[in-house]
Amino acid sequence: MALLDLPLNVGFSYPHAPSFSTDGTLELVQITKASTQVVAGVNYHLSLTLKDASGKQHEIEATVWARPWLEVKNDAADPAWQLTRLSLVGDQP
Repeated sequence: MALLDLPLNVGFSYPHAPSFSTDGTLELVQITKASTQVVAGVNYHLSLTLKDASGKQHEIEATVWARPWLEVKNDAADPAWQLTRLSLVGDQP
């Protein structure tokens, strides 16, 4: 699957990012860097500029783990696409 096939238009909320707006809605402004890593599936490492509901922009690093063969199962407990890391640039782990 090509990087451009990532479902980035799907909205998501991430409750562990306290400096985002309280409703958790994020809008993709720009993909600033992207790379892939083959694992049991593919890890997509992304550097993104996102905008929260208040209009404030955030520089984010995210990893999405893709296992497209699981899409057929449609199992919420073991989804084919998982956001495994999301951090503000400059934040300490």
